Amino acid sequence: MSHSLQVYAHGADHLRKVDHLGKNSPYAQFSLDIHEKKPSFEKTAVKKHAGENVEWNENLTISNFSPSEHNTLYVEVLDHEILADAVIGYAAIPLRQVAEAGGNIFSGKFDLFNSKGEQQGTIDLTIADLKPGQDAHE
Repeated sequence: MSHSLQVYAHGADHLRKVDHLGKNSPYAQFSLDIHEKKPSFEKTAVKKHAGENVEWNENLTISNFSPSEHNTLYVEVLDHEILADAVIGYAAIPLRQVAEAGGNIFSGKFDLFNSKGEQQGTIDLTIADLKPGQDAHE
């Protein structure tokens, strides 16, 4: 049976300003495999005009997580725009950190980078590997 990966997105800090006409309206999206033709993402809500610091406090569940097959959680933080959303930053989080953590749950702040490797802010997450029928609070 496959596991689920539970991602609690607390928030993000010091996000690079990409909205030239106002404040960023950021959201985060998460995937286990960005190399698929059409990767599936779990997304937080857009926080309109939140600016450089945002709180989501949202719990997202990625189903069909296989610890032996998926070794990275891909994170993108974007600014919601009318025509096309602008990327603020990316992170690739090694899931071995979750497996090695006591209780298969790991909390931390992760740096976000652009394609040039320049830091664009941080994202605060709690990640849990849930076995079938398990709740993160068990």
